[in-house]
Amino acid sequence: MVYAICYFLAFIPLLIMLGCIRVKNKKQLKAKGKYILACNHMSNWDPVAILFKRCKKMKILAKKELMDKPFKKWFLGKLGGIPIDRDKPELSSLKVVFRELKADKPVCIFPSGTRMPTPQMQYEDVKDGIALFAVKAQAPVVPAMFVKKVKPFRRNTLIIGEPISPEGYTTDKVSMDMFAKKVCDAMNKLLEDNVGSKK
Repeated sequence: MVYAICYFLAFIPLLIMLGCIRVKNKKQLKAKGKYILACNHMSNWDPVAILFKRCKKMKILAKKELMDKPFKKWFLGKLGGIPIDRDKPELSSLKVVFRELKADKPVCIFPSGTRMPTPQMQYEDVKDGIALFAVKAQAPVVPAMFVKKVKPFRRNTLIIGEPISPEGYTTDKVSMDMFAKKVCDAMNKLLEDNVGSKK
């Protein structure tokens, strides 16, 4: 009930500011069960845009600075935000992610852990965390890419890809690196296939 009220209160201003963002292959976000939405990250608006544009209630890891005030922490928390310290991730935040996945619910994570200057991902930008969550929880990763930096009132597209299964991968360093690279390649391919030279 509180979630519905918060979403309703946020709907009108967010519709005005972020309503021009189109979601391509949106049906992937309607999938039942657990999955990790892995998205590129160029703007502080990214978590807000995803919370607003998704098709179902979803938790999302967001830097704690976005939730540094009591009201912002409460409001964004009710919408699904999980504050996390990017330098020293708190165990409590990580537990929330695993708890959601264990309960067969989706979670959104930015694999880079910080904002990037361009849409494209590099191997070194994809942290082990995305692989660790996916492998330990045996949760498929759904790649997602914003074509451009998210800004209020700016036309943009969020492209959703096919799920990537973590089956056969383990939590040793080599295996997690391989899975993280697979996720990185899938994310970049979304841009190549859907935007091409226009990116």
